[in-house]
Amino acid sequence: MKSSILKTLSFAIAVLLMNNFVVKAQKPFYDTEWKDGKKVLVTKYVIGSVGIGVKESESKYTYDENGVFLKKEVYLWKPNYIYIVTKTRSRYIPDYGESNWFPSYCIERKKDFKSNLISKKFRDHLISLELLYWNEKTKKYDKLKERIIYQLNDSGSTYNYLASQKGNKLVEGINKIKLNKDLLTEFSGIKGNLKN
Repeated sequence: MKSSILKTLSFAIAVLLMNNFVVKAQKPFYDTEWKDGKKVLVTKYVIGSVGIGVKESESKYTYDENGVFLKKEVYLWKPNYIYIVTKTRSRYIPDYGESNWFPSYCIERKKDFKSNLISKKFRDHLISLELLYWNEKTKKYDKLKERIIYQLNDSGSTYNYLASQKGNKLVEGINKIKLNKDLLTEFSGIKGNLKN
């Protein structure tokens, strides 16, 4: 009786562990390249149509001469495979040629941003982060989706001014807004820092 219960329990644990392994294997994973302490390339891998891990997207980061973030460009891979035949076997491999990558969007940082929508006392020394989509007709990032505008205080630990703009609508937050260190490279979490 005891051995039957022990065998059943062992089998159940083995099934749970295998299930956990399979679920984790299906999640995307990332490869990050660094240069001089700065993130320069992030490649996202997913399970492709032929059951192997393939690149889904690449995010390229650029910085100015002082190491300040300037731009993040995201490229998507159009799944394309090459069929290869060798003496021992044949298989499909991903084709990562330049013609199979397409621009998707970019996040661009601009200094000394000017706008009449902003309160007069905060119009100087503003920095904007713009989320721009690729325009296939013009072959440029010129479709503005969203803009974040901010001004750091002298200590560099809080914002004097932080606003989010979609179209002509501006949501402003003013004075002592907590600094989010990821603000300069990502849009995530910005809405949580805004105080209406």
